[in-house]
Amino acid sequence: MPKIKALTARSFRGIREATLELNGRSLVLLGENGTGKSSFVDALEYLYAGKVSHLEGTQGLSTTRHAPHIQKTPEPTLVEIEFQEPEGKASRVFGGLAKVPANLKDHIALGARGAFILRRKNLLDFILAQPATRYEQLAAIIGISDLGRTERALAQAKDEVSAQCDLLDRQIRAEEDKLRDLMGETPRNRQSLLAALNRKLVALGELPLGFLDEMESRKIAVIARSRSPLDAASSLSERALL
Repeated sequence: MPKIKALTARSFRGIREATLELNGRSLVLLGENGTGKSSFVDALEYLYAGKVSHLEGTQGLSTTRHAPHIQKTPEPTLVEIEFQEPEGKASRVFGGLAKVPANLKDHIALGARGAFILRRKNLLDFILAQPATRYEQLAAIIGISDLGRTERALAQAKDEVSAQCDLLDRQIRAEEDKLRDLMGETPRNRQSLLAALNRKLVALGELPLGFLDEMESRKIAVIARSRSPLDAASSLSERALL
């Protein structure tokens, strides 16, 4: 997460020109009402989002008309952030972003999409809201506005995985039944399967296997000794009856 080294505002809200030195740390602003504390918060939001949210959507207010200082100097309104990690500066004037280094473009774009400023009104609204509304507000704050859809997708994925597991369990049980019918027992691992196969082979007059991987070559050898696969099966069956 990029860290802010300094925030500069010029001719913006209640600030003619000032710089806050953060040096990558948290900062607490103390002061009387009307001394410009909120103006720095507005400046931070303006740089990322290009607007000040509490100046929008209210009759007679707008960022364009009410963000510039009423006694602004001939210098244009400017908000600039100097980042400490990674190094670089991003600035915005009225009309758009004036400068954004390539290594900060994704960060600025992410800030423009999400809600990251919590004012006193936001906190009070959250505390007094009904649970459903509070859920929606929290989703907007953490950048997941469609938590319900995400939850439904996860539930569906869980159901699909559970269904696949059930199918595999049924297939495993069916194969175990076949193996039990063939071997007279149900081996639980490779070692017990090898031992069961060797007992069956010895009973049929065949040499035991050293490894399960030899099973395919042994099958080919038995077939090669017979005139046909059917003869091989018959021969093994006869030996089993004897």
